[in-house]
Amino acid sequence: MFHNSPSAPDTALPEYAPVTSAETYTAPVLNPTPIPGSTVDDTALGLGDVEITELSPTEWRVADHGIEHDDPTALLGLIQIVGSAFEVTNLGRPRERAYFTSFDRATASLLPRGVLA
Repeated sequence: MFHNSPSAPDTALPEYAPVTSAETYTAPVLNPTPIPGSTVDDTALGLGDVEITELSPTEWRVADHGIEHDDPTALLGLIQIVGSAFEVTNLGRPRERAYFTSFDRATASLLPRGVLA
């Protein structure tokens, strides 16, 4: 069907590239992780309820601290730096991406919102 499509060598890994298994990599779990450039108090954001784990210098995993770590429902979303913005993948809306100018706002977008009475 796509016989004329060129291969994408820029996305392929070279033979010598080290590939680590996700099963052998154990990211350190820190709670709470210092937020880069944070200007807001963690308690003001309600960050005591979330666990932020640094996956790389530009990526973070955000999970609900009240749910067991091994439970997949604990994962709220992911934050990564894209250019000069923080891109948020909210697992409640996996097909959407949101962009924020600060890590504080990106993290706050993943926090569960209470129901107004």
